[in-house]
Amino acid sequence: QGICFGVTSDTAANRLEDYEEGTFTPTVAGTSTAGSASYNIQSATYTKIGRLVYWSARVGFSSHTGGGNMIINGLPFTATNRYASAEYSYRDGLTVPSSEDLKVYVPPNVTYIGFYSVALGTDNVAALALDTSVTDISVSGVYEST
Repeated sequence: QGICFGVTSDTAANRLEDYEEGTFTPTVAGTSTAGSASYNIQSATYTKIGRLVYWSARVGFSSHTGGGNMIINGLPFTATNRYASAEYSYRDGLTVPSSEDLKVYVPPNVTYIGFYSVALGTDNVAALALDTSVTDISVSGVYEST
């Protein structure tokens, strides 16, 4: 048996030969009040191969006027109806409750990145509140697009 690339019953935009690279502008927002930030860093790239979107983003800001939980808007394609995990490689100034671990994910059917914290040694999960002071974070991951 062999593997055949590019043959699919899916639409042409989701075939394996569909390859795209690009950039997007990540923006931090609050879930109850989006607000606005004073950015000093906003950079992001993506590579889409078929339905898989590999992305990397860095966002830094000195202040934010939003409220609620923290998200980063701007992913270039809508995620499918399942959660996708992601990771952070760097963070500075982002407030995470003590004795909790930061987690990053892409929720279903959206174009944003979400954050939550998990109490160490438990399975207690809570959405991460938007930090309105100086924050710098680098995140990356992969998700399946619609």
